Parts: sequence; structure tokens; C-alpha cells
Amino acid sequence: MGNNRIRYGLAYGPEGSAGATSAGHILTPGDTTPDVSNGVFFLSVNTSATAISYFDLVGKGGIDAVSQNNGKVIKILFIDALTTINNAGNVILADTTGAIPANTVMDLVHYNSSWYEISRSRNNQTQSGLRRLNLNVAASNAINVTSANIVALTVTGASHILTGFAGGVSNQSITILYSGNSSQLTGFTQSAGNLVLAGTNAVNFLGGSAAFIFTTLNGSEWISDAGLVSP
Repeated sequence: MGNNRIRYGLAYGPEGSAGATSAGHILTPGDTTPDVSNGVFFLSVNTSATAISYFDLVGKGGIDAVSQNNGKVIKILFIDALTTINNAGNVILADTTGAIPANTVMDLVHYNSSWYEISRSRNNQTQSGLRRLNLNVAASNAINVTSANIVALTVTGASHILTGFAGGVSNQSITILYSGNSSQLTGFTQSAGNLVLAGTNAVNFLGGSAAFIFTTLNGSEWISDAGLVSP
């Protein structure tokens, strides 16, 4: 049966395809240009990191793929958390956020050889939590701020210059709280990474306690509010 297979309602994908078991609606794992010619609803079930650069289409009946598929809409449910869709070339997304989180649903429409994002859910990605992180000798300089709006830092073992944040989403704002030895946590720098600081390349914490606020518009570049607070 077709996509309209629920009486007085709407359903996507072939009938009887509730589980991730039917190859007909699964994006081929590891394929960076998966074919979406047949169907509307697709699952991403990659088992290794995969960066998708395009969604292929095939023309039928002697009609070229571009004109035949103008206006085609696809809906993708990401079961995995290993897939990245490149926001470049003929794929135009609302923002770039690195790997697409698991349980995300994305809608795209095709026109004139390009795919345009219509909408994207951010299930289980609310920024409402407090994260407590301890940076040590082996810690990365990029702090993961997934599902957080406040990050409380402590430092042991070494000094750190923080160069960026990972795991953020568009329009997220985070407050970094630090209390401890200012000789250990040096501060932030924009010489590398994804930080944009106000009027300077480096910010040092003043004294033993400080708070700093960063906001991102696209999930990748973080802008400071120039509001360093220290007693």
C-alpha cells in the first residue's frame, strides 16, 4: 500500500515497517550519498561515523531525476548518533551541529538538484541541566555542553586554556562557573576552536572564582557576552 495507509489519518513509509528491519526504508549504512528515490520515510542506522553530503535520486520513465523530483519531501529518523549531514554544496540546512543526535527527526525538500531543510526535532536535547565537570591532565580543551545551561568547573592536576565547546545546539546559552585555584584554570582563547571573545584573544579568570556566559546561534560558534564576574 502507499504512504496514506491509516484510515482517516497519515502514516509515512511502507505498511508493516515499524521496526528497523525493512531495507526498503533504511539509508544504506556507511553510504555518504544514500538513494532516497523510493519512499518518503527513512531511517538512519549507521554503525560507524558517516558524513552524508547528498541524497541521491533516480529518474524514471525517461524523465530526468531533477525535474521529476522537484518538491519531493523526505523525513529521516536518526536511530544512531553517528551521522553528520554536511551543510554545504547542494545540501542547505538551518544550522550545523556536528553529529545528529539519536532520536532526531529531520524533514528536507528537494528543488533544482538541492535539498533544503524544512524542520528538525531536538528530542531529548533540552538545555535545562547543571553539569559538573572536573578537568584533569587528560581532559580535552573542548567542554561538552550537551543538555546543559550551567557548567560548574573544577580543575585538578594542570592548567587549562579552554578553546571551545562541543555538543551544543542552535540558540543555546550556557554559563560557565569556576571556583578554585586561578593558577590552574587559565581561561578561554579564540586563537583556536570555536569561541568568539569580546575585544581580546584570551580571557584569564580573575582570582579564584568567575562566571562567564556564552551563546551560540548556529550550534558551533560560541559568542561571549564580555561579562566576566569575579569577587
